Amino acid sequence: MKGFLSVFKNSANELKSPVTLSVTGMLIALYIVLKIFATVYVTDNLRITFAFLALATIGMLYGPSVAFFAGAIGDVLGYFMAPTGGGYFVGYTLTYAIEGLIFGVMLYHKIHNSVDFKKINSALSFKSISRLAIARITVIIVCYILINSLNRYLMTGPAAFAWPALYARIIKNTLQLPIDIVIMSVMLPSIMTAYNRVFKKVY
Repeated sequence: MKGFLSVFKNSANELKSPVTLSVTGMLIALYIVLKIFATVYVTDNLRITFAFLALATIGMLYGPSVAFFAGAIGDVLGYFMAPTGGGYFVGYTLTYAIEGLIFGVMLYHKIHNSVDFKKINSALSFKSISRLAIARITVIIVCYILINSLNRYLMTGPAAFAWPALYARIIKNTLQLPIDIVIMSVMLPSIMTAYNRVFKKVY
């Protein structure tokens, strides 16, 4: 338990660094841009977006405490910069805060270098890709399917938990999952490598 809690403490300590604040600020800005301009709405309630990559990067670099607040701040700023129908609802802010927290818990100090796809069977590459995949699957189940269904229930009533609505969410996220994992496996370890080279931060 102490080891688990230390992850949050170490992450909170990251906020003392100007580098953390500046890089996190830039990634929140990227998150907002991707959320506003790189989101495809399948229906009013279903959308395809890659904004999660910015949150995953914050979680990987700075841990769950930083990523939790980054998710909340990014959602609030993103909404008020480009309001969507239905009004602001704090439940969705909590969803993205928890998304950042999950990425932080599962990726902080765990992704060390670029994945070598020519040696995809190497232990390091397999471990990194597996961890990224598990993190993404956990976010989808906890945040997108469970918490967002609860949010829809609070906003629209029991129809949010009807099988057609749940089935649509599950199918959409299942189809997008392989793409998400490939993009994460290519981008996040490479970002970690570049970050360590620029800021000489080695774990």
